[in-house]
Amino acid sequence: LQFSDYRDRAPERMRAAQAQIYALYEAGRLQPHVMAELPLARFREALAAVAERRVLGKIVLDMKAR
Repeated sequence: LQFSDYRDRAPERMRAAQAQIYALYEAGRLQPHVMAELPLARFREALAAVAERRVLGKIVLDMKAR
């Protein structure tokens, strides 16, 4: 099933699962791998990397960076 299937069919279970995930993150037990941090102006580069499957982990777009 896709994420949207769970969200649409069992929204209460999705909320509970998301709350557990956020709690683990807040407790420092989840540490997502950030491959790159880019300024928002470089969003095209970030999207191209995702589309070309060159991303391992996450790309963070920084809205405050210049």
